[in-house]
Amino acid sequence: MKHLAKLFLYGVLACGTTLVTGQANAALLINVDTEGCHTNVAINNAIGQSFRVNAATSLEKIEIWIKPELYYTTSYAMELYEGEGTSGALLGTSATTMTLGSQSDGTPSGFQAFSFTDLGLVLQDSHAYTFRLVRISQYSGAFSHCGNVYPDGNEYWLGYSSDSSHDVAFRLYGTQASAPGARALQLSSSTGSYVDVGSLSIPENFTIEAWVKPESAGTQMILTKDYGCVSANQFRLQLEPTNKAAFMMSDGAAADGGLWSASLSYKLQSSSALPFSAWSHLAVTKSGNVFTLYVNGTAEATYTTSVNLLHSGTQPFQMGSRVGCSGTAPDFTFNGLIDEVRVWSVARTQADIVANMSSPLFSPNPAWPDLKGYWRLDDGSGTVARDEKNVYPGTLVNGPVWFIAN
Repeated sequence: MKHLAKLFLYGVLACGTTLVTGQANAALLINVDTEGCHTNVAINNAIGQSFRVNAATSLEKIEIWIKPELYYTTSYAMELYEGEGTSGALLGTSATTMTLGSQSDGTPSGFQAFSFTDLGLVLQDSHAYTFRLVRISQYSGAFSHCGNVYPDGNEYWLGYSSDSSHDVAFRLYGTQASAPGARALQLSSSTGSYVDVGSLSIPENFTIEAWVKPESAGTQMILTKDYGCVSANQFRLQLEPTNKAAFMMSDGAAADGGLWSASLSYKLQSSSALPFSAWSHLAVTKSGNVFTLYVNGTAEATYTTSVNLLHSGTQPFQMGSRVGCSGTAPDFTFNGLIDEVRVWSVARTQADIVANMSSPLFSPNPAWPDLKGYWRLDDGSGTVARDEKNVYPGTLVNGPVWFIAN
């Protein structure tokens, strides 16, 4: 497999709750079980619970434990709010409502699922969210009222009144990023190694992506179509000396639309430094005048330029370098590992990026036509990086080394 699926790591935090970390693909991420809980507390009009995830997460579904009403059929929907409680923005309502038969009909108690898959909701790392289970029938069943067993949230009695000493029994499923896998390409700043892709042009709207694992500090190029010492037709995703990721672009008339200024530097820059010797996923999207920089699926910077920038340069597209001021020598070469480089001819949504960044893509795939170039960098040998679209093979220059983990 190209990307190593992380293992389920269960750590029991307290009676009735489990935190699940390190998931790849759609998986159970939070599990607050019913053990030791009161399972006959009326839902009334609504019940809520706040929570946090430990990485950018494409939300799939939330399950909540419900005991049916004794004699009557009941129905419910679920709402998701920004922040603690329900005073924040309503992010969405579950794509499904749920109707539950009565106890007298033989309907058992259990976890009931509310799907958010089609809403494209991406939850941010360590950010608070609150779901509210809303009764839409005349009568209600019961929920599982637990002690303070889940450390990252609170129960919201009646859906709006915080109760920090209790939690609701619930489960959350979603898709999170995992680190790249066993094969990649090692670039070295000491030898000035890089990959030259040649004549790939920059689409009007685009997404560029790469996994990187830097091994030293300093200004370093990651993905570029850029000449040093030339203001026109700049295009580069790079690391700053602080190891923050940054992006810059200009058009053929050297206009940058405000993406850079002498006083404020790069407008598209990550909020914190990328770690050394650890994998990070970077992506930049352009939709008209709107640019967004993502780190590990989280939008870290967004900027709207004053003009719609169109890149018309003929310089080569490169991984790990740019063409220097001399017009030939590499410039600010990357030192570390690079993997899964993609160029798209559309601005991908955050949900799309999170859903696909942790595993390789294959044809047939509905998104495949939007890929302009795709280099898995799992070749393992030779002096060419294969383009999965079979249009833009990359030439290895100055001896990049194929990395294969033991």
